[in-house]
Amino acid sequence: MDSNRTYRKTSPHHRQRFPIGLPIALLITVGIAAFLAFSPFGASIKERFIEPVLSCVKHPNEPKSEQTAETMAQLTPAATEQPTEEPIEQQVISLQANPYYILQMGQYETESDALLVSAELQSMGGGGYIYDADNVYRLFVAAYTDADSLRSVQQQIRKDGFVSEAFITDAKSVNITLQGPKEAVEIFKVAADAMETVPNQLSEWTIAYDKQTKTQHEIKTDIQGILERTQDAIEQLKAIDSEDVEPVRRTLGTYEKELSTFLSEYDSINEKMYAGVLKHLQLSVILAYHAFFEGTE
Repeated sequence: MDSNRTYRKTSPHHRQRFPIGLPIALLITVGIAAFLAFSPFGASIKERFIEPVLSCVKHPNEPKSEQTAETMAQLTPAATEQPTEEPIEQQVISLQANPYYILQMGQYETESDALLVSAELQSMGGGGYIYDADNVYRLFVAAYTDADSLRSVQQQIRKDGFVSEAFITDAKSVNITLQGPKEAVEIFKVAADAMETVPNQLSEWTIAYDKQTKTQHEIKTDIQGILERTQDAIEQLKAIDSEDVEPVRRTLGTYEKELSTFLSEYDSINEKMYAGVLKHLQLSVILAYHAFFEGTE
């Protein structure tokens, strides 16, 4: 035995002890977790108390904000919808002229001579419309939509000792190309239809008055109706920015002027002259319609 070694007795206070409380704490934690995970009562406690508390705890990596998701959604501007452009259409519209059969009674070298005869013709129930064709003044008395009506009247006035001539307006077709929104194409179609039907309607009413199946008052009401339709078509055409519609607009403008003049002078028209004035209006509109096709060849 080495007598130089020194032995020291260890004090009880310096001995290392194993922490008995740690296993007990772990067992309790595992038990609580199992209780919460698998028992119905534990699941209820977890849902009602624990999960709401945990949901309020912010993740350390998340940015701090006092605004809720709902508040953020309210403050975030909604995406604005981009306006959709109207579809562009290109359409070729074909307009076919209706033929009119015109009765002429004489032609004159001076307008003054034509005016004298025109007043006489109107007093007899004729239109007395003066048509200037290269300084030759032709007097038109009536117009018809079919050849049979023209021949019937021509035979009658021949019996009364009057010489007449007849001719037909050339039936032409005009193609107009429109390019634009569908709405613009439809507007043009409505205007073109008005341009075509107004002369036909006036021709029907003129014949009806000659046959005494329409009164002056009824015709006045009818003319007011087609004037309003004409004015509406002119207004609608303003929405179309195209030179192609200008001839139609110009023709409808002539209709508007002639119809308005007739209505403004209606109360002063002598009953004896009424038939002639009505035919004069009819011829004015028909010749404006014919000029449209002549001018757009």
